[in-house]
Formats: sequence, C-alpha cells, structure tokens
Amino acid sequence: MNEETKSQLNGLAYRIGQLNFEINDWKWLEEQLGKVKMSSDHIYGTFSSLSRILPKKAVELLDADREALQLIAPGFQMRAWDTHRLARMLLLLNLRDLMEADYVQVLNHLFDYADISEMVALYSSLIVLEYPDHWKSVCVEGIRMNIGLVHEAIMYDNPYPFFYLDNAAWNQLILKAIFNDMQLAYIVGIYARMNEPLISALLDYVAEREAAGRTVSLPVRKLLSLSEKNYSFNMN
Repeated sequence: MNEETKSQLNGLAYRIGQLNFEINDWKWLEEQLGKVKMSSDHIYGTFSSLSRILPKKAVELLDADREALQLIAPGFQMRAWDTHRLARMLLLLNLRDLMEADYVQVLNHLFDYADISEMVALYSSLIVLEYPDHWKSVCVEGIRMNIGLVHEAIMYDNPYPFFYLDNAAWNQLILKAIFNDMQLAYIVGIYARMNEPLISALLDYVAEREAAGRTVSLPVRKLLSLSEKNYSFNMN
C-alpha cells in the first residue's frame, strides 16, 4: 500500500471503530492508540488486556464502509470480525511510523507471545502491516499450524496470501483448506492463482477419493473445471 492508501485505511478503520464501540469504550481505546503512537512498548500490555476491558461483539459495517474497504484493499473483508479483533488491528495501524527494525521487533514479539485470539487478529491484519514481504514466513508458519481459527484468519477474506505467497506456499494453503473442508469461496484470488502443480495435486486428490469410493466436494470440482487447462475426469 502507498502512503495515501494507508491513510485512507487508517481513517476508515477509525470510523468503523467509532461505529462499533460505545462512547466510553471508544474513549478508552483512543487513549491507548495515542499511547501506542507515543511509545510502541505500550502495545504489549494493551494488545492482550483489551479483551478484559472492551466488550466483544460482532463488527457491523455500513454498506458505504464495506464498499470503501474494497476500494482500498480489494478482497479484504471483516465478515466474521469481532470488536476485539478490530481494536487490535487499530493498535497495529498505530505502529506504522516506527523504523523497520523496531517495527519488526514489536510484531515478532506479538506473534511469539500471542494467544489464539491475538494470533487471529495478527494474521487477519497481515495485509495492513508495514514491510509486507517480511511476513511471508510468518504466514507460512500459520498455515502449518493445526489451529482452525488461525487458518480461517489467513485464508478467509484476506488478500495477503494471494499477493505475497509464492506458488509453493499458496498451493500448501489451498490443499490444507481442501483437506480441512474449509470454505474455498472465501479465499481471495483462488481461481486467479491456479497453477500446474496445484492442478496436478488436485487431480491426484480427486482420483484417490474416487478410487476409495468417496465423494469430491463441488467447490473442488468447480476449482478444477474453471482452471486454465481442460482436464477430463468423472464429474458424476
């Protein structure tokens, strides 16, 4: 993201926050955002403790804000977000003025010590983090975890994997989603990034399941049928 886009996202995130928190809760969060901007060390305690202070409820977006979010960060949605995840993303956005080494150090600390809900917020926010190339290995590590909520945070409504993962990591993500029976339709760019190794792996998967007398889900068949090459296999 360029600086103008980052500023637009920051403003939009603040507006969404104001609409989703009661006045006193938003006032508390605004104070924490200001403290984090003044000293990044403040984020460590706040990132964790906010779940004990702020109420947790589903994030609601106005249609105009939903459309604006798609213009700023295509594919990025807050479809299943709660207010704790939103608050944590706002805290992360207030680190953007740090130098790269300091920024990476703070984020690495947050990833290293995060509980599940904090990991969900971090992985959901990958697309808005500074120095996006740095987080490729972090994203791959999350894919390899056996934590369903983390997988959803990385895979669902999150354009980061589409834009930044290489084919090997992308293919691993798609195959993991299929093996875990996840919603393929929520994966940003899934059809655009079909590639020969992935198609080959999917054909092997289909053949193995059919040989074992097991069904193949319609989303997987659709994925293959819409790929760039035509492959023949039993569609019954």
